[in-house]
Formats: sequence, C-alpha cells, structure tokens
Amino acid sequence: MLVTVWLTINELISVMENLAAIGVPGFPRLQRILRRLRRTVADESGASDEKEE
Repeated sequence: MLVTVWLTINELISVMENLAAIGVPGFPRLQRILRRLRRTVADESGASDEKEE
C-alpha cells in the first residue's frame, strides 16, 4: 500500500512540475503538501527520498 501511495504522489508531483515547465500557473501550496506527503510515506516505509529538492 505504501508503495502505491508513494508512486502516486511522485507522479502527481511530476505532473505539477511539467505543467509549470509549459507555463501553466502553478499550485505551490498543493506541491508543498505533496512533497510533505512523499517524505512522510518514505519515512514510514524506511526508504530514503532520492529526489529531495
């Protein structure tokens, strides 16, 4: 379950980054929430977050 949630969060972050790259107005609050969720899931699973910015 944690893997599924982690992958989903990563994909959502990727979509947000791609939208920002093509000039669509961003959602910085949503992006911060997704990054926090990704860290939380990684901490719960014991995995390290490789794409930390």
